[in-house]
Amino acid sequence: MAKQSRKQRTATKAVREQKLQLVFIGVMVILTAVFFGDQLAGNSFFWEDFVEQFYPFQHFAARHLASGVLPHWNPYTFSGMPFLADLQNGVFYPPYWIFALSVGEDGRIPVVVLEGVIIAHFLIAQLTMFFLLRSFRFGVWASLLGAVAYGFSTALVFHAFHPMIVAHLAWFPLVFRFFHRALTQREFAAAVKGGLVAGLAFLSGHPQTAFYLWFFLGCYALFWWARQRWQWRVPVAWLLGTVVAVGIFAIQLLPTWTLRQEAERKEISYEFATEGSYAPARLITLLIPNFFGRAIPARNDFPVYRDQYFYYWETTIYVGGAVLLLGLIGLWHYRSEPEMQFFAIFALFALTFAFGKYFFVHRIFFALPGFQQFRIPARMLLILPFLLSFAAARTFWGLWEDRKKGQQQAEQRTTRVLAAIVLGVLMLVFLGVIPRWLNTPPQYVPVVRQYALVALFLAIAGVLVVELGLRRRMNRHFAGLLLVGLTFWDLYWVGAEFNRSPQNPEQAYALPPAMKAMFRPRSLDSLFRIKMREGGVMAMKRNQGPLDSLMLVEGYNPLVLKRRQPPFARRDDHWRILNVRYELVVDPQTRQAHFVERTDYLPRARMLYRVRFVPDSLQAQFFQSGKAQIETEAVVGEKLPVSLSGKLPQEVEHSIYCRRYEHNRIEYEVRTAESGLLWLSEIWYPEWKAWVDGQPAKIYRVDYGFRGIVIPEGTHNVVLEYVPISYRYGSWITGITLLISLGFLILHRRRHFSRTRPS
Repeated sequence: MAKQSRKQRTATKAVREQKLQLVFIGVMVILTAVFFGDQLAGNSFFWEDFVEQFYPFQHFAARHLASGVLPHWNPYTFSGMPFLADLQNGVFYPPYWIFALSVGEDGRIPVVVLEGVIIAHFLIAQLTMFFLLRSFRFGVWASLLGAVAYGFSTALVFHAFHPMIVAHLAWFPLVFRFFHRALTQREFAAAVKGGLVAGLAFLSGHPQTAFYLWFFLGCYALFWWARQRWQWRVPVAWLLGTVVAVGIFAIQLLPTWTLRQEAERKEISYEFATEGSYAPARLITLLIPNFFGRAIPARNDFPVYRDQYFYYWETTIYVGGAVLLLGLIGLWHYRSEPEMQFFAIFALFALTFAFGKYFFVHRIFFALPGFQQFRIPARMLLILPFLLSFAAARTFWGLWEDRKKGQQQAEQRTTRVLAAIVLGVLMLVFLGVIPRWLNTPPQYVPVVRQYALVALFLAIAGVLVVELGLRRRMNRHFAGLLLVGLTFWDLYWVGAEFNRSPQNPEQAYALPPAMKAMFRPRSLDSLFRIKMREGGVMAMKRNQGPLDSLMLVEGYNPLVLKRRQPPFARRDDHWRILNVRYELVVDPQTRQAHFVERTDYLPRARMLYRVRFVPDSLQAQFFQSGKAQIETEAVVGEKLPVSLSGKLPQEVEHSIYCRRYEHNRIEYEVRTAESGLLWLSEIWYPEWKAWVDGQPAKIYRVDYGFRGIVIPEGTHNVVLEYVPISYRYGSWITGITLLISLGFLILHRRRHFSRTRPS
């Protein structure tokens, strides 16, 4: 009877925890809605890259997907560039597909839908962290504390306008959960599941975050391989998960790799790579995130006064004062546990790596493959909230565990030492000592002291809860409620205002109907481009083109083609050859800007009968010399298969008629009295292919970065089509990986059921 009653008590406790778990899921939904209530209500909006890049590009992608077309090429930015191959656009990331279902009759997606998908990832981050901590048998309150601290940490909140970073971090706890099981239990099915989720996250499109998180998992695998005495199943499990993740990512990875070969950022200098290094003085922001000022949209009450403004969101890693204290206690006191041991080591590495140019660690790793592709070393600290939140949950859970007297005393000593350090630092800030050491401008010292006072209050509250927990003087449910509430309030106070821009993107991209009508060609034979920026003045948003189908020579994208315009000595030659009809000019006296219509712009397509051979390596120098005759001859980097007459265009009877102009396909009807070169003011890219009368024809790179096709005498149909071989190979790899992985998991599940089924 006693055994039966014990089972009943265990079952009752499990049911109670399941019910509480459901309540906590509801709590996380409510907290997310509260944190982003202004955005959900339409009173404020995300800003920065959300407006400049995410908003217009997602419209461009959604319109294509809604019509059943993959957007391989974007003709509206930088005179044309690959779109799908730019992984930051996340065309294959499944949560973004909802945008294609939300396109209205006006071709626009409601802002609340775009922001709602991003906000949903903050809930995903909490849920994945919550269930990760529950899988480690942590209590529901400890798991909720870790989930709230992670989901609303500044690593995520300050990157809300970088949705791809948020997506990576949101799914990472689930990836770690599967990989932990695969490495510790040597379970291959868990490795496959981890690879599937990781591949999904990678498709959201931020290679640096993906690389750093995967480096973390690789180090974790090496750690467990050593602990398990180099058993072969550990590295095989990690390798299996890696192969699955890369296989799922291949549909995006291969096109992006092709783009990388033609991009400006194929190679970066060490100086550029260390931009965004984490200065050692910034350690103070772990306690006072706004110590060096803050960047708030439409606010300038306490501007960033150290380095550039973007350092604020790139270098501020804050999880809340109480969670920081609990996390440090966990990393130190439970350092004998494998997870805590590895987390402490990696946290120290991440910090020293993030120092960048201020320390030697980053320089060592910069010489290794992969690391030299990225700037902003401080982004290695994106893993820190995960480590601290996990450690904080472990500490909170341990407060009410049965402990021996010596262990309790050791935990009390650890708590008191760390609490004294934290409180001492905050007191020195409040007294103005540390601000003087760090040369804080006098006008900002009172503000810093106010922040220190708030942080001091939160730290003291956290110390009291921990101390009372150690002494068993506080109920764990009350302590959990208190700490979760304090942590949410702390993170809300620090981060909620950061994403509250008063500017509605729909209004920011609104153009007068007359301007739109003027900037849209009347026919396919009158295509032209627009130059809308001059001297720091812009007539529209930088990526207005993809949103309103306007062909701009400007844009905004970190990943751009290196040969998007020739380096002409004469400024006007740039705009003539780029087919610019309307150019923004600024009056130097009044600073008033207006558009002028150019009459000397060259047409989008024309026939030339004279070429000049200049090797690719010398073309930049040639164009800078001013010797190019762009109206009458084309500069090529390789010999043509036919000899041209060298006549002027007006000396040869010819005509060009554009029959079709789509983003992925262009068709011309060309009639010429003799062989010549069809010169197109279209940016050259290796995955554009051409056919003349149905026969394959080579597209030559002419005039540094444009397209040219040899046309024989007569009347011909010329077709140019974006043929993404890299996408085709990648889609096959992804499809095969997905089928094999799902088949493997189905077979594994059947075997598991057959083993556990009673005979």
